[in-house]
Amino acid sequence: MRITFQIDGGEELMKNLETLGLRVQKNVVRRAIRAAQKPMQTAARAAARGLGNGVDTDGVDMSELLAKNIVIAAPKKQRSGSYSLHVQMRRDVPEFLHKSQSNRETYIPAAIEYGHMSGGTYVPAIPFLRRAAEATVNERIRVLTDAMRTGILREAIKGR
Repeated sequence: MRITFQIDGGEELMKNLETLGLRVQKNVVRRAIRAAQKPMQTAARAAARGLGNGVDTDGVDMSELLAKNIVIAAPKKQRSGSYSLHVQMRRDVPEFLHKSQSNRETYIPAAIEYGHMSGGTYVPAIPFLRRAAEATVNERIRVLTDAMRTGILREAIKGR
């Protein structure tokens, strides 16, 4: 899910950011983006735990396993001149892969998030990550602007 937003006073924020060196700018932006993703990570973990015991796979409590493996991580590829961090499932967790009798692999978090077929019946989606993203949009924008403002002031006070 991609979210765009507009910050009032963004021009002033950019002018202040440009007074800092390029390396310091990047550090301020990285810290602010990581801080802004924390509320979504917390909400996503709570939503995953809220799935309860109804999500059991091969005797494993999937809700707790999902909650433990929700992380903030940089995507493998980034565009030059931009920076992003995603709230996503940790990579390479063997319990997340289910192999059917026909040797077909299924990624369990995606099956829960988007729904799936089980035998001949459709199991509806439980969009815990999407709900967490939608519920925390305003909080993340507020945290981002506050973290940018404080980061710029902190670096300006250091005299860099």
